[in-house]
Amino acid sequence: MKIAQRLLLLAGALFACQFSVGTSRTAAADKEPASAAETTSADHSDPAKNAILIHATSDGASAGNSSTKTITISMPAETRPETVRVILNGKDVTPKFAETPCSEAVCETGTLSSVDGMLPGKNVLYAVAKKSDGSLASSRLHFNGKSEAAQAASRSTVPGKVTAKAPTKAEATAALGSSPIGDGYLPPAVIFNTLTPGGWNGKTPWIQIGYEQLPTLGGSTCSGTFNGYLAVVVNRQTLMEVPGATQCFPGSQNLAAYLQTLTNDQIAIVGTIQGFSAAGFLDTSAIGGTNYTPLDATADYPQSYMAIGAGGAAAGSAYENFYTNNMATTFDVFATGALIEDATGNYNFQPSGTFEYLVSPNDPNNGSGQSTITLLNVGSLFRYNQFSYPDKVVFYSPANQTNGFWLMKLQRDNLDNLDFNANCGAMANSAKQQTDVTSCGKFYPTGSSDAPTEASAFMQLQNDLAAVNPDQLAFLVSVGTPL
Repeated sequence: MKIAQRLLLLAGALFACQFSVGTSRTAAADKEPASAAETTSADHSDPAKNAILIHATSDGASAGNSSTKTITISMPAETRPETVRVILNGKDVTPKFAETPCSEAVCETGTLSSVDGMLPGKNVLYAVAKKSDGSLASSRLHFNGKSEAAQAASRSTVPGKVTAKAPTKAEATAALGSSPIGDGYLPPAVIFNTLTPGGWNGKTPWIQIGYEQLPTLGGSTCSGTFNGYLAVVVNRQTLMEVPGATQCFPGSQNLAAYLQTLTNDQIAIVGTIQGFSAAGFLDTSAIGGTNYTPLDATADYPQSYMAIGAGGAAAGSAYENFYTNNMATTFDVFATGALIEDATGNYNFQPSGTFEYLVSPNDPNNGSGQSTITLLNVGSLFRYNQFSYPDKVVFYSPANQTNGFWLMKLQRDNLDNLDFNANCGAMANSAKQQTDVTSCGKFYPTGSSDAPTEASAFMQLQNDLAAVNPDQLAFLVSVGTPL
């Protein structure tokens, strides 16, 4: 079976690479941007085993926004230069970099400007490379695209902080476009809170991002009876309210049409006005929500509703909070958590109370050539609270199985494994202060040298992926060489 055919069979599946996600409650910190040089580390000695050091210096002499930055990237000595990739604000700028001599390391230097996608304010540069042993080295740098003179001029005129008190109408106008943490870089995690659970009341701020309380429109575009929805729109990189984009809508269809106009660099916080229920034809799929139209006039249709998502995001990826008439109790819809920055500098909402997990294909630290899925801080959940080490639970792919894919499914509401009682075994690992769980999930020998076995494995995997339901969280992890 050709590789293209194999991949078509797996269309729509989540291929897990080594990564870690979670939520941080870190408060926004005031930090003054560096003016002369910015770097991922104060130490410019040889990079650590899997670390990359990135250093930026300003070449611009004017007070305008057209300055350039010279970026120096120092990588481990075992780095393969042909594998280096450099991404600026989501754009590949690798061709701008060339090798430069440096002691006991692999170094590359490049000069970037607005032509390469460098912005006059916040920029995020990400570098990744492979080493000779196949492992990855990576790092990320935030830097200000303005020249030193422009940064100094900006700091002399911008107020130090947006106050956390409820703004008056006049204050709201002044605050529009101000940084959610005042003058300084946004941290990787910015606190998000709902000030009036149950929806905007038309008078006081509804949500808070860092120090900024929103909306700032003061009712100017929501005059009359508040009987629909409010959509607050912020820039996905700066988290500043987009001027003129925050609006109210009298019905679901008006809201859906508006959400379709938003772009991927914008985040929309959408909710029903306080005291009102969602109207028919609710569809927030344009920001990663759900099209509830098929459920209209049923007991499963949302009543009070709130969603947070990015323009153009895949349906089902947004945060949604609502209650229906089928639920035993009602509640005031809300969202609390943090906006977390990704490798391209875009922020995404992560609710508080989420659980961190780590997926490690061919994990070198656990097992013998096995892949692992690690759940962290899950001691509060029923399945794990009796374990000796409930806050670090490591699932292993089936022993003595390699060159294929491992599929493991957990219940989304409690992270329980449906096969636990029948097949899985848990054992305390005192040496590593963790609980090891073996024999969970299913292995598919898609990399078998036997053609019929390979073809059968792909077909079975396709069928099992199609059977995953919305109440399950599926992990599909490679073991060995799966293709």
